[in-house]
Amino acid sequence: MWRSICAMVLVSSVALAQSEDATATAGQSPQNTRPDMTKAKSPSYRQYTFYTQIRQGTTERAAIALSLQGFVTSPRSIVPRVIPLRLELQSADGITVKDVDYPKPRRQTFAFRPEPIPVTFAQPIKFKVHAPRDSRLGIHTLTGKLTFQIITNRGISAPQSIDVQFPVTVVAHGAQVHRADWPDHEMNRAALVTLIVLSPVLIAALIPIMAICTIVAGTPVCE
Repeated sequence: MWRSICAMVLVSSVALAQSEDATATAGQSPQNTRPDMTKAKSPSYRQYTFYTQIRQGTTERAAIALSLQGFVTSPRSIVPRVIPLRLELQSADGITVKDVDYPKPRRQTFAFRPEPIPVTFAQPIKFKVHAPRDSRLGIHTLTGKLTFQIITNRGISAPQSIDVQFPVTVVAHGAQVHRADWPDHEMNRAALVTLIVLSPVLIAALIPIMAICTIVAGTPVCE
């Protein structure tokens, strides 16, 4: 029985770690991947909101993820002579954007350059949207653009930009809102941390029991 419990703890740890890694690196190509060898697609974006609507007088989380064939650099780690990913969103009807948080880059090696470059791929740009207490109810559309340069094994593209439209639905301050489609790796990370913290306690509790079972083999509890 105790061997089964230990196995379950270890399997759960591995499963959560793999889940976290798969989510946190979604779209992250390995070192030997060549994004430029796939069929080229025009850059696009996907938008996220933490809730389906935003209440009057509140601030909620939002995000935009750029989708393209290749990599981009991040303002969090500037690369000389390369324009980093940049999001610009204009205020609309008093709805404002603040606290823009760009994705953390990872070092990647490319054929055209021997030194690794800190880049990111398909990770969301997170920010906060604020709706004043007197905001008009209904849909408000924030407009702006994403600016970037694409990096592949063939080199660095010319500066590019795509227009962005980000609709925000404002509801009354006391209205009920529901969770929307939001990247959930934050919850996976919390679960992983909890398991890591508790694992030593569980293992420490099992060690004396396993020692007894080693001495007194064949007892019902050990089985």
